[in-house]
Parts: sequence; structure tokens; C-alpha cells
Amino acid sequence: MKAAGLLLLGAVVTMAFWVSQAQALPAFKKAFEQKYIAPSNNPALKAAFKKQSCNVCHVKGQEKTVRNDYGKALEKFTGGHVAKDIKAAKASGGDAAAKDVLDKAVKAIEEGFDKVGEEKSPSGDTYDEMIKAGKLP
Repeated sequence: MKAAGLLLLGAVVTMAFWVSQAQALPAFKKAFEQKYIAPSNNPALKAAFKKQSCNVCHVKGQEKTVRNDYGKALEKFTGGHVAKDIKAAKASGGDAAAKDVLDKAVKAIEEGFDKVGEEKSPSGDTYDEMIKAGKLP
């Protein structure tokens, strides 16, 4: 019985660690979806986003620290600290200070999208032009 309790405790601790590691990612995805996907009338863009998901910024099959050109540009314009700020704020328990940090992080993400949108992609078009044409980075 004692071993089962220790096993359960270990599982809970492991799950808590795992969940806290993944919390920062949905803020970027949600912000991208709100800015570009939700207002779009292009069903192909919506389908591509549903399929590509986090790989709009990341490289499929690689560690989440590996970003594609769009993700690298976004990281540059957001200062590279936004994901850490979000993770720390969520881990703190959600008090007023954490909410303020989250609000500032979301604003930085939105401003980053605006700046990245003006950048040229490897194809030569700006990222905003690509997305308006129904292509994801």
C-alpha cells in the first residue's frame, strides 16, 4: 500500500512538471489564431492552420526550442522572454501581478506579429502577404 502511494505521488509530481512546461505555448498559438485565422474567410488557410498548429513557428519533429524562420523572427521581436514570462506567471498561481505579466506578454506577442508581418520571408514575400494569400510560414 505504501509503494502504491509513493507511485501515485511520483506520478502527480511528474504530471505537474510536464503541465507547467507546456503552458507557455498556447498563448502564441491562440494569439496567431485570433489575429490571422479567425478573421479569415479562407477555408484552406483555416485547414492549414489546424494541421500545422504549433509548427507555424516551430520545426516539426524537432525540440520546441527549434524554430523556423518565422518563429525566429517572432522571438527576436518579442525579446525572447515572453514565453518564460508566461510560464512564470502561470506557475505563480494567477494573482494580480501574474495577470499583469500575462497581459503584457500577450501585448508583446501581438506587437511581435505586427513587426514580423513586415519582414520578408525566404520566398521574398512579407509574412503578412503570405498569410493573406492563404499560406502559412
